[in-house]
Amino acid sequence: MKLSWKGKFKSENLLKSDIPKNAAYFYDIKFIWESYIAIVPILLLGVFLLFIKSKFITHGLIFTYLGRTLGIILGFSSIIIHEFLHAIAYPSEAEVEMFYSYAGLGVMSTYPVPKWRYIFIGFFPSFVLGVIPFILWLFIPLTHPTLNTIVFIFAWCSLGMSTADYDTIFHALKEVPEGAVIQGDGTDAYWYIPN
Repeated sequence: MKLSWKGKFKSENLLKSDIPKNAAYFYDIKFIWESYIAIVPILLLGVFLLFIKSKFITHGLIFTYLGRTLGIILGFSSIIIHEFLHAIAYPSEAEVEMFYSYAGLGVMSTYPVPKWRYIFIGFFPSFVLGVIPFILWLFIPLTHPTLNTIVFIFAWCSLGMSTADYDTIFHALKEVPEGAVIQGDGTDAYWYIPN
């Protein structure tokens, strides 16, 4: 994977690709808030895990102010790692561009990837930065309250930052048929069945 830094997001500077004539336009966010619907199950997951840990694993919870502060700082500053994890999930032959915009950091590629690889690319950062830390957090003893707090808040923030990824994954599962590839073209994406 070749990663290049593009600086400030400008649609005219993004990679363009040759999209086959039989390609279908893939998922256009018609309502920006649609991608934030995933925050509800993430919030509920956090509350559920708090309940499980406090009732069945550690029989209590202790959160610290320092831990909350550090967890939030680490969680939101991990956006760089989050986007880098998207980039390294692409095949080694892919050219991936990283940029920043008013919405944060982002990566794009014009490399055609199979549907399931595309889903993996979308889920990989939240798995590494959210799911794994949540699992580890479940087993941190109460004798480490600041560490407990940092890891919980970090994992929750990391999952929360992935809401647009989950929305895209949902649409890939729903709209893209088996055997299809998804390919970017500037700010757009298309799917098609390769010959």
